[in-house]
Amino acid sequence: MNDLVIQPGERILREERDVFWLKGWFSKPFGRLCFTTQRLFFEVPRPNAVALSLSQAVQNEIANRVPIDIPRDRLEQVERGTYRKKRETLVVRTEDEEFRFLVGVVKEWDAVLREAMHDDKIALAHVLERLKPKQEPPPYR
Repeated sequence: MNDLVIQPGERILREERDVFWLKGWFSKPFGRLCFTTQRLFFEVPRPNAVALSLSQAVQNEIANRVPIDIPRDRLEQVERGTYRKKRETLVVRTEDEEFRFLVGVVKEWDAVLREAMHDDKIALAHVLERLKPKQEPPPYR
């Protein structure tokens, strides 16, 4: 499950492996939720089942194992919600989407995400990293 590559200069601020993404009424993928200095992502583990056909093997290989990958600067709001009136959930909102997660300690996740969203030092480092020129552009002809 550690196939996702952390980029150079990126640090993990909070990580939890036993998380459910409340995607829909019947669809609740299980995986790892990780928040780094640059993004929040949810990673689904690779299936351990043996493929019985070639098409099943291809489908397992091309399946999207990181269905949620949100850059830190796109996080709009973080709050606590409820699931079936009993369990507390972590609700993450971007401009156009909302994601709900069942995590172990919602209060800790909420505090870490809120602090990082408003931490100017981390935000400035992320913006400066994005503004660095990648390579010299080719000469114009």
